[in-house]
Amino acid sequence: MEDKFYQPNYGDDDVITFNSSEMCKFGRFKQVLQSALQSKLPDTLVEYLEAQGITGTSIREYQKGSFRVENYNRKWFIDGKNCEILSIGAGGWQKGKLRIKFTLEFCPDEPEVEELTQSNDVEINQTESPLDDIRQLMSKDTQ
Repeated sequence: MEDKFYQPNYGDDDVITFNSSEMCKFGRFKQVLQSALQSKLPDTLVEYLEAQGITGTSIREYQKGSFRVENYNRKWFIDGKNCEILSIGAGGWQKGKLRIKFTLEFCPDEPEVEELTQSNDVEINQTESPLDDIRQLMSKDTQ
C-alpha cells in the first residue's frame, strides 16, 4: 500500500474538526499541540528512556547562586540535547545537538466515484478531461 500522507501547509486561519460538530482554527490546534509536547511529554520521554537503560538523556541546569537544579527536558523539543555521534565510515565522533521534532501529516480520502444505474448496466460518471476535445477530433479523423 502506498503511503499517501504528506505534510500540509495549512494557514493559521484554516479550520480543522475531528467530530464535525466542533471546529478550531489550525493555528490554535498547533499552539495547543506544541504546548502539550513541551509540558508533560519531555519528562515522560526521559523517564522511559532511562528505564530502558538509555541514560544521560535528562537536561538539567544549575541555577546560579543556589544549589537548585532545574529540569529542562522540554529543550529536547526546542534547542535539542548535546550529544556526539559516531557514524560508520566517518572519521570520528561528531559533536552536535539532537532535537526531537514532530510533524503533522495528512492523507486525503479517495474521492468517491458516483455510480449511475441505467437499464441494468452500471456506468461510472467521469469528470470531463481536457483531453476529451482532442479525443473527439481524433475519432472524427479516423471515420
